[in-house]
Amino acid sequence: MLAFVEKMTTASWTMTAQDVEQLRVVDFSDVQVLEIVQLTGWFNFMTRVADALGVEVEPWRESWHDELFSKRAAVPPRG
Repeated sequence: MLAFVEKMTTASWTMTAQDVEQLRVVDFSDVQVLEIVQLTGWFNFMTRVADALGVEVEPWRESWHDELFSKRAAVPPRG
């Protein structure tokens, strides 16, 4: 799913029916595929609108981001 979302976000013009089929192969239903596409599209839309308008990230979100990713970096990988 994450590969699908990344491709949709960074190269949507290259999406094919095969991309959707790969989601079905791992048991995503048609409704779930639709939700993945809609949520990804909505998030991408809102990000582009915010970027175009110069919306800045609130300071609390920056500190939250830094804290979240520093904790993730501290967690040893599963293996």
